[in-house]
Amino acid sequence: MSARMKRVAIAVWENHLGTTLDFARSLLLVDVQGNNSVQRREIQLGSGSPQETALMLEQSGVTDVICGAISRLLFQRLEMRGIQVIPFVSGSVEEVLHAFMNDGLGDRNFLMAGCSPGARGAWRCRRKGGNPRCT
Repeated sequence: MSARMKRVAIAVWENHLGTTLDFARSLLLVDVQGNNSVQRREIQLGSGSPQETALMLEQSGVTDVICGAISRLLFQRLEMRGIQVIPFVSGSVEEVLHAFMNDGLGDRNFLMAGCSPGARGAWRCRRKGGNPRCT
């Protein structure tokens, strides 16, 4: 992979982003160069721990993960391996990929319901009845 190419991992459910990365069993890997999707393939995750999932993504050459909700533990494990996590995104896979390639994921149209950016880049989610998975 060239220095300008990125490999993006996305949990997909029926042509939309999956709601929680931690429970995904497969991911779509998309090689992105500039504003173009160069190659796509699917990988199976199995039922590994957050550490095993992060290691598998690192070994697959993933540079970025776009997801809905994600546990704090998996988020930290991915970041420790140098993988950028873009959480709390929703929408169709094609629209999200287009926005990613054009630096448009900051648009509120892609924000998961109940989530909003907080102070100093922290994310907060509101959910009735207990602690949310996204913090």
